[in-house]
Amino acid sequence: MRRIIPYGLELPTANGLYWRHGTECQSSLADIEATPDLLEHALKLSGVVTTLFRAHGFPLVVVGGSAAEFYTEGGYMSGDIDFCRKSLKSIPPRLMQEVIAELGGRGVSRSWLVCGLYVDLLGVLECESLLPMREVETPYGTISIIPPRNWRLSNAY
Repeated sequence: MRRIIPYGLELPTANGLYWRHGTECQSSLADIEATPDLLEHALKLSGVVTTLFRAHGFPLVVVGGSAAEFYTEGGYMSGDIDFCRKSLKSIPPRLMQEVIAELGGRGVSRSWLVCGLYVDLLGVLECESLLPMREVETPYGTISIIPPRNWRLSNAY
């Protein structure tokens, strides 16, 4: 059963507008690739990845060096984007490959090169903190970022 988002499906973004999957996917990717600022580039790509996986029922959280990069506004650059899923339910490997392929990603298993950055899907988020996730609006969707106190406490399995 193919579960990829149907071409033309409208997905809500942070600013209340709708991102039309398929029609605007290529223009969104072109915008991301043309963004010279690495921090803005990573934030936009995170928004697209998060929006697509959320549409399949898998909310993601930015973790690790990527979280540090976003909190420090580029003061620390990780060079990739690390995600963990919020739910215990595993993302089927085929679904991961299909969603990332929609973005032109190349790679295997849980690590892909998309728009010049590596995107890593690490596993389920383990975080015992009661601190709320930081929500950041991007042009292509809202991303959740693990709280700073949990960068070293979180594990992905």
